[in-house]
Amino acid sequence: MFNSKAEERRYYEEEASEAAYLAWYQTQEVQSYARPSLTIDNIIFSFDRERERLQILLIQRMKNPERGKYAFPGGFVNPNEDAKQAAIRETKEEVGILVADTNIWQVGLFSKPKRDPRTWVVSVAHVTYLPPSDPKKVQAGDDAKSAEWLDIVREGATLYLVDASGTKIGLDALAFDHQEMFMTSYNRIKQYLEIEPDIVQVLGEEFTINEVLAIFKIFDDRFDKMDNSNFKKTFIQRHKIFQIISGVDFKPKLRSTGVGRPKLLIRYLKKY
Repeated sequence: MFNSKAEERRYYEEEASEAAYLAWYQTQEVQSYARPSLTIDNIIFSFDRERERLQILLIQRMKNPERGKYAFPGGFVNPNEDAKQAAIRETKEEVGILVADTNIWQVGLFSKPKRDPRTWVVSVAHVTYLPPSDPKKVQAGDDAKSAEWLDIVREGATLYLVDASGTKIGLDALAFDHQEMFMTSYNRIKQYLEIEPDIVQVLGEEFTINEVLAIFKIFDDRFDKMDNSNFKKTFIQRHKIFQIISGVDFKPKLRSTGVGRPKLLIRYLKKY
């Protein structure tokens, strides 16, 4: 029918119907291309208001590979869903938390060769900021030994995680390339801290200066020696990304913490 492969290709690409082209395409060299498996991972931040600790949600792997190591909730993308839908589904299946479609965003694509010892696997990493209104009780799925909230701690230039027993866990102990995923998210948050500090969404609609300062200190040592008063003067009042909330008769809105005087409440003004 065709005098050459070039003539055949030109016909199907330029003259045939799309249905005929697609059927022909499946018979061509596309079948010889190696295809990676597509997965997602979800880096979920939260805030323990009682202890004023920024936290991250991890599972402890029950099965090989990387058995026993901590990892972010994740799994394989199904053919009938996009990466975000898979991230929402896998988070629900792995840790029992349903994240809102509006509360999850992609932080990067991770595709280094041999990042997964099983096969060629590419992962789309997501970040979720879990607000206080969302349930934080977690339950490990079938593939996880446990699901836990761990504190994020910074000492000087060193970051590590702390579990409920007080055990320190280095980021290099995370499974696969999840240390790189965490640091990519961490550095992105740090880069935009004074422009668009969306990490404070873990605090909800209203929060205290002390709470937001506790988060800022995790990302930038410039805030280490600041107290609430200095932070309010040098940052809260001089930047347009925060707003002091007014109550009845335009008085500042306060929250009783049960200790000392009630705390001034502020709000994050999103850019979007």
